[in-house]
Amino acid sequence: MVPEPRFVLSRKTQVIGGLLTEVGCVPKWTKGVDCKSIIAGSNPAAAFIKTRRLSSPLFREVERFFLALEKRKRLFLSGTWILCILAISGFGKDGRNMNFKSIPIAVVGFALTFNSANGENLKPQKVEFETDDGITIAADYFQSMGRAIAPPVILLHMYKSDRTAWSPLVEPLHNAGFAVLAIDLRGHGQSIKPEYKELRQKVEKRDERLFNNMHKDVAAAVKWIRTQPNVDKTKVALVGASVGCSVAIDYAGRDKTVCAVVCLTPGEKYLGIDSTRDIHEINKTPIMLLATEDEREATDTLAKLADNATAEIVGKGKTHGTMMFGVIKDIEEKIVKFLHKNSFKQ
Repeated sequence: MVPEPRFVLSRKTQVIGGLLTEVGCVPKWTKGVDCKSIIAGSNPAAAFIKTRRLSSPLFREVERFFLALEKRKRLFLSGTWILCILAISGFGKDGRNMNFKSIPIAVVGFALTFNSANGENLKPQKVEFETDDGITIAADYFQSMGRAIAPPVILLHMYKSDRTAWSPLVEPLHNAGFAVLAIDLRGHGQSIKPEYKELRQKVEKRDERLFNNMHKDVAAAVKWIRTQPNVDKTKVALVGASVGCSVAIDYAGRDKTVCAVVCLTPGEKYLGIDSTRDIHEINKTPIMLLATEDEREATDTLAKLADNATAEIVGKGKTHGTMMFGVIKDIEEKIVKFLHKNSFKQ
């Protein structure tokens, strides 16, 4: 029997509790494991899995963890992992004779390892690609961790915002196994070339033609991300905020490989993009529409227009688009759960 936990672990280290539970909190799980091969071997995850039979969800977490060590080849990470093994070996056979002196070492070791692995991996790759009408789109790409084929997610920001607004959502998506591409829509952020097209000025003037062509930005993003290694080329998920919702709905009606759409504060006709028309073009693709109470009207309207759309009011007042992050409780987790359900299914 594994004893009841005496303290609460943070969400980020819950996988450690799952690992200890799975292996029974016994020190013998380290026997037969060649620690040197785990740290320096060509496939440390495989070396580890041969020693224990782990459940599939847990194995995916363990695999990502070891592959992060392998990918970086960092002495710091290797050292903290050794500390963790030594600390965990202090647990008694039945979990009752726990060496509490080892807990700080384990917690610190795992925290340093996970933070270092995630922090380094989440430095974005700055990329650019061109639309079919000659606009250069700037984006941040976060490659998935591990060798498994990852479903891609493309993030579409609000009016007069840019790709950095998605920062709070990137890490949860990345940790869930997605390849993430956050783009600057034309006329926003760094997507302002060629300069003679005066894209930024058109954004200021709320030029409806410019916004109605933003689906081309998404098409170029989809084309680019499908050239990347270990990316699922058969599907793509979209997350939009405010006018980004309109762009996502517009594009999803044009591309049947879109497997899921999430909208934060959608509108019926933001900046000339008619979502009440475009949503009819989306047949079976699941759509999640999220809004706060004071901005629910368009969300309710759009949900009634599509059988595959669901509306949810996530809070009181008026919190718009990506401004929900850090304000609406568990909004990131809600988005990731929906996307995971509809992107990883067969």
